[in-house]
Amino acid sequence: MLEIKGLCKLYGGESVLDNFEMEVGKGQIFGLIGSNGAGKSTVIKILAGIMNPDKGRVLIEGKPLLSNADLLKRTIGYIPDHFGTYPNLTVKEYMEFFSSAFGLRGLKGRDRWETLLDQVGMRSHENDFVETLSRGMKQRVCLARVLIHEPKLLLMDEPVAGMDPVTRSVVKEMLKRLKEEGMTVIISSHVLTEMTDLCTHIGIMDRGQMLVQGEQTEVFRRINMSNPLHMMILEGRDQAVSLLKRDPSVKSISIEGGHFALQFDGDEQDESNLLSMLVDSGIRIQAFYREPGSLESLFMEVTKERSGES
Repeated sequence: MLEIKGLCKLYGGESVLDNFEMEVGKGQIFGLIGSNGAGKSTVIKILAGIMNPDKGRVLIEGKPLLSNADLLKRTIGYIPDHFGTYPNLTVKEYMEFFSSAFGLRGLKGRDRWETLLDQVGMRSHENDFVETLSRGMKQRVCLARVLIHEPKLLLMDEPVAGMDPVTRSVVKEMLKRLKEEGMTVIISSHVLTEMTDLCTHIGIMDRGQMLVQGEQTEVFRRINMSNPLHMMILEGRDQAVSLLKRDPSVKSISIEGGHFALQFDGDEQDESNLLSMLVDSGIRIQAFYREPGSLESLFMEVTKERSGES
């Protein structure tokens, strides 16, 4: 659906994007993750047509995006990190204004924005002035507004920062609906705890480059293989130590009482074989599991590898 190749951007001689590459498929909710200054917002603004790259290309469904203003307008929906409002406009007037900007007037336009306000839970506030709304309510109105023209690609720049629980729930359900309808969504954020539940795919960027990207579960699976393997042994601890030391996949063993923590570089099949060997040897095991990872630990692992830390 979206393909970015060799994207470069300089600010005052400093490289913000350095040969940045990214691929996002149709219907994916793609989380673009990175610390502040990694270049996330620059990528989003280039895709939205707000900023021009110094080099590189962006293709959407095989067509050049950045050189085609009409395609960009029809295809992209953009929610910036700061919600822009117009003084003295009610929610209704705000939605009518943006509907007309996309040629949706009269009953057709009204049906469209009323439906969207219903979906984000803001229909009952249509006569309220936008400026008087809470931040969370403004975020929901902004989401409704950006979907008026039914874009194929929705860009959300740091939307989860400061999001209240109600808005988070509404946005999560809305994204689920949009995914089912085939819309593609890119969310940039440094709030990693919120991204795990929202995204189907993730890309981790650092210093203007993409370090790893793919389906979230697959990326976690690959990275989690480096996490410790834990087991709780009730009987046969000395025998277990002897067997584990002979296994080439076991790099180190940490023991506290009956709790064993292993640095184990095997895959799922190797884990299964290890467990079978221990059980067949008469060792009684209460628990056996790979330490689960998190988006935070994944991010730290990937960026640490790039910096050359051990």
